[in-house]
Amino acid sequence: MYIIYRIIMFLIWIEQTAILVQCVLSWIPIEPLRPVYEFCDRISAPLVDPIRRIMPVIAGLDFSPVVALVILQLVGKAVGMIFVGLMY
Repeated sequence: MYIIYRIIMFLIWIEQTAILVQCVLSWIPIEPLRPVYEFCDRISAPLVDPIRRIMPVIAGLDFSPVVALVILQLVGKAVGMIFVGLMY
């Protein structure tokens, strides 16, 4: 059970890291980093794009990655609570 929990938490961590890296790289116009940005975009797009369609851009800023990170945090907490309940 613990291994499944760790795998799920690792996947959530990868998604969070991809979103953060994509946000930082979107502010840095360095062409050699473009493949890293595109890779992170492919990983984070399934979660961020639906939020981006629903949530409007506010004052020229896209807050959908922040909402996605909050959702991932909540999912991580829920998974932790579920697995603690299953183990005890």
